[in-house]
Amino acid sequence: MALSACVLIVTKDRKDLAHRAVESARGQRDVERVLVIDDGSSDATHEELAQAFPDVDVIRSPSSRGSIVQRNLGTELAGTDVVVGLDDDAYFTDEDVVATALAAFSDPRVGAVALTNGGPPQRSAAREGFLLAPAFVGCGYAVRREVFMALAGFREHLVAYGEERDFCLRLIDAGYVISQVPAALVVHEPAEARSWHRIAKLSRRNDILHVWQNVPLPYAPLHLLGVIGGGLKIGLSTGSLRWQLEGFAAGVRDCVIWSTGPQP
Repeated sequence: MALSACVLIVTKDRKDLAHRAVESARGQRDVERVLVIDDGSSDATHEELAQAFPDVDVIRSPSSRGSIVQRNLGTELAGTDVVVGLDDDAYFTDEDVVATALAAFSDPRVGAVALTNGGPPQRSAAREGFLLAPAFVGCGYAVRREVFMALAGFREHLVAYGEERDFCLRLIDAGYVISQVPAALVVHEPAEARSWHRIAKLSRRNDILHVWQNVPLPYAPLHLLGVIGGGLKIGLSTGSLRWQLEGFAAGVRDCVIWSTGPQP
């Protein structure tokens, strides 16, 4: 039985980039649905996309809730066997990207497919030609929807930056693998309008939370030292040391709060 697929795009205040992403998604073979969630844009993204693409489902959130929340919601609403996530500042390289991902899901062990190169793939001993990846990158990926929902999706308290590796660890722990195609099938061209302060702070915060939530105690201290050292190195080389330290402090604060209260 053929698997059904939905391309999910979450966007906010990037209507021109989102237009390119949606056009790319509409050109895919073997796609049952293209779903766009507008995360409370103020630049008429919803109206313009809905008018330009009447065959695309465009849903506008009344307020901005963040990309993780909207990705979880979109995956729930997709209603297909497989959900292909595409950033609004990314696009597919050709019309067969989704078809390639669906072919990988023919193996029941595959819970997700990485559509961008996040590092050299590892050849599995299970069968010749089966490529594995340790994780996928959020700008281009595919997930088996029922597995994603069973694992409660991305952890929303992470807000952004790092939710994929956290999910992939839980996916692997549940007995699934992440397949990686030999070449990148999604091109990511990061939007220029970005808050590097926000990126640095959330990344370092989530590094701390990642250790707290996922690394066993015998290894956690050494892993934590590596995380802190890496963040300090980035801060010194980019002139963002203060932002890195703010992120580490936020991570420690949240660990203390959640250690003494309800888990997030």
